[in-house]
Amino acid sequence: MLRAVRQSVVDEIEEFRGIVEAPEFRRLFPTLGMDRVKTVPKGFPREFPFPDYIRPKDYSVATQIPDDFLRQPDWLQQTLHVFEVMKPFLDFINYTIDDYE
Repeated sequence: MLRAVRQSVVDEIEEFRGIVEAPEFRRLFPTLGMDRVKTVPKGFPREFPFPDYIRPKDYSVATQIPDDFLRQPDWLQQTLHVFEVMKPFLDFINYTIDDYE
């Protein structure tokens, strides 16, 4: 499945870049994946212009929240905003997984 997601990134790089390079996405999710391979994965072109997008060992994102987050009066709206920003990324990954199955 990881190979399929990486291949989708390669095949649809402009769509993927539009999602992960959006300023608000970058602000909320500065890191794509928790672990990475050191080089371009086997079977992918070495000259791929965006190797960092196919090097993750997982396609996960996370955001930092302050300790008092749940005490803030607008915590629910802030949470909704984070999920709205994350949704295009999840849709991209889920389309690939749905096609893979």
